[in-house]
Amino acid sequence: MTNLFRSSTHHPTGLQQAIEKATDGNQSTEDWSLIMKICDHVGTREESAKEAMKAIRKRLQLNPVQHGWRTIGLTLTLLEALTKNCGKLFHVQIAHKDFLKELKGVIGPKNNPPPAIQERVLGMIQVRI
Repeated sequence: MTNLFRSSTHHPTGLQQAIEKATDGNQSTEDWSLIMKICDHVGTREESAKEAMKAIRKRLQLNPVQHGWRTIGLTLTLLEALTKNCGKLFHVQIAHKDFLKELKGVIGPKNNPPPAIQERVLGMIQVRI
C-alpha cells in the first residue's frame, strides 16, 4: 500500500493520483478497493488528510460540463467513505466553513446539477457530512 502513495517532487503525489483515479468519471463502477486503500492511508496521518481534502476540493470544483456529473458523484462517494472511515484526522478537514460553502457551490444554479447530486449534497450538509 505504501508504494501506491509514493510521490516525486515534480508530479502529483500518489495519493492525489489515487484520488483522481477513484473519481474518474470514465470508470463504469466505483473502485471500492481503491477507495478503501485511500481511506486507510488518509486515516493514518494529518498531512494525508489535508492532502486528500485538497484533492477532493479540486475535484469538486471541476466544470461538470467538461468533466461530467459522474466525476462529481464519484468524488462525493469518496468524500462519504473518508468521512465514515477516517475519524478525527479527516473530520477536522471537512469542518471548515469554507468547505461547506464550496460544497454548496456544487449544487448552485449556475451548475444546473441533476436532482440526484442535489439530494446527495444537501443530505451531506444536513448531517454535516
